[in-house]
Amino acid sequence: MTRDGTGTVEQATRAGSQREQAAMSAEAKVKNTGQDAKGNAEEELGKATGDKDTEADGTEDQAAAGVKKTGEQAKETASDALKDLKAKVEENT
Repeated sequence: MTRDGTGTVEQATRAGSQREQAAMSAEAKVKNTGQDAKGNAEEELGKATGDKDTEADGTEDQAAAGVKKTGEQAKETASDALKDLKAKVEENT
């Protein structure tokens, strides 16, 4: 039972795990946004100063942030699909 007397310990544990995953996902989004912004600034600085290495580093940071964002989106899509599947299974049992 949960603290309020409803549900099971498994449900409470699952809910806690989902909150932790959401917090980690939000943290990852913030980090990715920061990396993208840093990369954009670095790229623009490189362009302004004619420093091709700095420009390339900025482009690389932006690409890495994009890959991470795509990974987070895929993880969220898979998680949503799994939730939908579990709900359908529970409806049919």
